[in-house]
Amino acid sequence: MTVLNLPNAVPSIALVIYRYLRLAGDWVQIDDLEAILSPQTLSTGPATADDDSDDDDDDNVPDASRDRPRSRVAQTASLLAEVGLLEESDHRAVRLLQPWGEHSPRDDRSYLSGVLRELFLAEPLNMPDLWGSGRGTRDFTRALTWFLMQNVWRPPGVYSSASDSLPGAQREQYTQLPTREGRDGKPRAPLFNTGVRWNAFSRWAIFLGFVKRDVINGRAGIAPDPTTAVRDTISRLPITSTIDLPDFITSLSDKLPVIDSGRYRAEVESNLLASGSDSQGDLLSSSLSHALLRLQDSGFLQLDPQGSADAPRKLRFEVPPGNPPLVFARIKILGGQR
Repeated sequence: MTVLNLPNAVPSIALVIYRYLRLAGDWVQIDDLEAILSPQTLSTGPATADDDSDDDDDDNVPDASRDRPRSRVAQTASLLAEVGLLEESDHRAVRLLQPWGEHSPRDDRSYLSGVLRELFLAEPLNMPDLWGSGRGTRDFTRALTWFLMQNVWRPPGVYSSASDSLPGAQREQYTQLPTREGRDGKPRAPLFNTGVRWNAFSRWAIFLGFVKRDVINGRAGIAPDPTTAVRDTISRLPITSTIDLPDFITSLSDKLPVIDSGRYRAEVESNLLASGSDSQGDLLSSSLSHALLRLQDSGFLQLDPQGSADAPRKLRFEVPPGNPPLVFARIKILGGQR
């Protein structure tokens, strides 16, 4: 399984499958799911590359895979089974692997987003060899980690840019990361070798709360913004008082290893050819700085510039160009308006 090579696996279908199986409460044949959710009168979409090899390049997939079209329902269900949300039987039937807790139906989207965020970033699907292997969700995690390291105010938020002076993911990945060796021994793009992979990344990164849609140089694109993922994760941290900010970042990155100080971030940073990250030492990345400042503005948390006597270390927050970084030492979770 390589997430970015599954163009027909989409979050909106994942939500529909989850809702249907939650109501069914038992095994459901994938053929029945397709008949209900994607009848034959609807297009099944393009053929896709879904081999389970170590190589995650969709231009290096056996022809047999290309000739086997799969509907969005079937491919999305397969992905959900691979990451552990569903259990799939030998007879093409699926069911929810576990109830995943109680929640209101109107909260299905945010609830599923949080569950899949945890599953996509789970260590068994990403480690060891986050950088070298294409199995599990490694290709998505590498791309997400790299994208969160980019500058919020000038992100490579489109696949290819019209001008060499403007950032685009297709070109920026080569300036920051080494090429990867494909199954045929030839060098491959570090992250995205086609717009298909970029589009798959964008869809899932938005749904999981790490990225937002934005206008990039007059074109529809995306920008790093982990506000939703950070807010939801903070809500589950056992923080009951004001704590030193460095300790908070450590706790947060344990749950979100793609952000500053996270183990996946360290893995990707170790492969950088040039500094694509705008975080350095005590300076947080612009994406995490932006998220925490947004949450302070909403009343969800409070950042304090004064540190405790026994933990005087402070962190600098990256702000828009032309402004000096903001400096904070402690944080208090208020749980204010969302």
